[in-house]
Amino acid sequence: QYLNADYSAVCSSGTGFIVCWDNNGIEDNYIDKFYNKTSKLEPYNVDWNFTKHQYDIIFINLGTNDYFAVDDLEKEEDKKAKLEEFKEAYVNFLMLVREKYPTAYIISGFGMTHVPLVYTYIEEASKELADKGDKKVFCFQLEEQDIEKDGQARYGHPTIITHKKQAIYIVDKIREILKDN
Repeated sequence: QYLNADYSAVCSSGTGFIVCWDNNGIEDNYIDKFYNKTSKLEPYNVDWNFTKHQYDIIFINLGTNDYFAVDDLEKEEDKKAKLEEFKEAYVNFLMLVREKYPTAYIISGFGMTHVPLVYTYIEEASKELADKGDKKVFCFQLEEQDIEKDGQARYGHPTIITHKKQAIYIVDKIREILKDN
């Protein structure tokens, strides 16, 4: 509404690149396993028509679930290896999105639930594509949720209040990107 734009949204609980948290019995809840589908559930899991649905902006907010796989590791070298695995998966996903949306701005936003360690690797993944000449890949850190002021939903998830605040923040960042490019 803030951008007066048509939109399509994909929302999936527990989805990640290298780890998923899913209590719904879906084993392969990895984004790359169902990104090409309209849904991951039968009978709706038909192929998405990317030709028919080309967008100007793709906004990605993934990585929080992956963070917990890293945070649970005890050894620093294991954490580093897992973060590198995450970054590689993120780069591959960005390349998949670019393949499907050759002219779109691809924007990665991350950090609402305060897991800054992962943001660095999202930033590096985005930079990797930019360094290869993709001038429409961007990354920015979201504002951290204010649990004391706005509360929290189940398992520390952001509330509707937090999401509304983030929407305004994201719109402002998108406007900056579009203005400067």
